[in-house]
Amino acid sequence: MRKILYLTVISLLSVFSLNAQDTKGTDFWVTFGRNHNSSLTVTLQIRIVGGDETTHVTLEFTESSALNDDFDVLPQQVYTYNLDSDQKNAVYNTNMGVWDKSVHIASDHAVTVYALHQRYQSTDATNILPITALGVEYYQISYTAYPAFSLIDAYAVVATESNTQIKHDGIPITPTLNAGQVYYCTSSDDMTGAHITSDKPIAFFAVNQGTLIPEGYSSIDHLFQQLTPVHTWGYNFFCAGVASWRRESSYYGIEKWDIHHANRLNNRKPKLYPKCRTMG
Repeated sequence: MRKILYLTVISLLSVFSLNAQDTKGTDFWVTFGRNHNSSLTVTLQIRIVGGDETTHVTLEFTESSALNDDFDVLPQQVYTYNLDSDQKNAVYNTNMGVWDKSVHIASDHAVTVYALHQRYQSTDATNILPITALGVEYYQISYTAYPAFSLIDAYAVVATESNTQIKHDGIPITPTLNAGQVYYCTSSDDMTGAHITSDKPIAFFAVNQGTLIPEGYSSIDHLFQQLTPVHTWGYNFFCAGVASWRRESSYYGIEKWDIHHANRLNNRKPKLYPKCRTMG
């Protein structure tokens, strides 16, 4: 439940700070990061919510066109697509580097897309943003990976156009990415506050292999959330809480470095701080 609260805030940040943009669209990119084990032990799903008319949807896998598929989604219906073992391997990143592990989702009418990453006792899901809601500047928002099992924090960047240059804290990542390619960055440390920029729109996913939220509890869980670009950030957010909680909730905010005032927080990274407390 504590993890749900944390993810609710991140999800709401991703949805309600879009400044008049919409999570509906016809063009999406999706990738997945490492859970506890190999891709064969996890369930990966893409869930598509239809609009007002029957919609034809195509899945195009960057790694192999032989895995491509298409189907129809009925009006106002949720279509659940389970990736088979070959498709899972084609979108599941495990090692740091540049890979072709992504899937492009295209539809002839506007739909809403979600992705589910499920493993026994370690599951998470995220809304997927259309290309029209993407940008070129992001900050990693994550948590400390569980060190006892040598788990990792990570993020995955999907290029939407060829010859895309990615920078991590101002340092260029080589080589440049072609459309659909993924840069998967891993660390044994919490990378919250890492500043990721690009010269063309990218899809950015925060992916933590497994963590304890809050720290000190015994249930390890995977984190998987597509984050919104900085230009869509806002000033007001909704926080969902549980009345039975008496401890500080696991809500966090991230303060952007204000270039115009040259006020860099904590010398190197934006500040991570408790944002909300439960009520009741």
